Amino acid sequence: MVVPSFPIHSLPTRPLETVLQSFTYFDMIKYSFISKVTKKVVRSFNLPLTLLAINVINRVHLRFNVENVIFTVDILHTDPNGTLHIEITYENVKRTIRNLEGYSVRSVIEHFMAIFDRVQVDTLMICPDANLLDGQFLKNNLNGFSYNSVLIICERTGYKVSSGQVKALEPFLKSERLYLVEAPFDRPNSYRLLIQNWGQLFSGSYNGLNDLLLSNSSYIEIQEATLSDNDLNIFLKNWRNGSNPRLEHAQIDFRHLREFDFDIILDGIEYQPHPDDEWTHQRQIAVQKNNGTKAMIKYKEGIYANFEVILL
Repeated sequence: MVVPSFPIHSLPTRPLETVLQSFTYFDMIKYSFISKVTKKVVRSFNLPLTLLAINVINRVHLRFNVENVIFTVDILHTDPNGTLHIEITYENVKRTIRNLEGYSVRSVIEHFMAIFDRVQVDTLMICPDANLLDGQFLKNNLNGFSYNSVLIICERTGYKVSSGQVKALEPFLKSERLYLVEAPFDRPNSYRLLIQNWGQLFSGSYNGLNDLLLSNSSYIEIQEATLSDNDLNIFLKNWRNGSNPRLEHAQIDFRHLREFDFDIILDGIEYQPHPDDEWTHQRQIAVQKNNGTKAMIKYKEGIYANFEVILL
């Protein structure tokens, strides 16, 4: 005897909630794609999302964390008839939702943001050397979302971003945080990035004196710095005279054995030694800008040395 099927979304609210509570998160996601009603039902469960990221490599990937389980969603190429497939990987399991008619990359992203009740994407990671770095593709599918952080990383050594690719990236360079990891921009375009008013700028690519002086962010973190003691002196003197006016915290990290010569670093600068920081064990020196704004220099020498300037 064939048992007739019964659409579970025809159940009353309470029984429906009981049934859905037995679903895995994948089943919930798959169920949400059935109709607008099922999407609304899944959203009502307030799934505990703690991360939502979009990676643009050779295809668009979504990553999200639900109760410490990492899900990766690969948005696969559409078929000639316009349908789209997504492949979801979690806990070493790979499942596919096929034939999403009427969906685009943008509407899939919008769907996940809706069921997780999200208005902002935590991180957008773009590989400039990826096949998808096309202005029209990015505009059609990724422009218009709110991104908390943008990370630019290049996987190919020696690759340089073209002027057309820079133009394609510009709409996405307006977030609170910018991470430049092996970012392959030429000097004119890198300067265009550095002078913008970022809340936080993390740089693994631009780590020299000119890069630091051009930065106009509230928080700057330079990794693998190439700054000499004389460079630090020039930076501090320019900062005291009004350069980097928005700067509240600069953290400069060195990835090699580094000792500081403060006879050079503080040459021409009034300062006051302070006791070591009790928590970080960094040494401390107080300085101030010409307008009276006070700051603390904190530093640690040796391997993985660092040098910080923090407004008080």
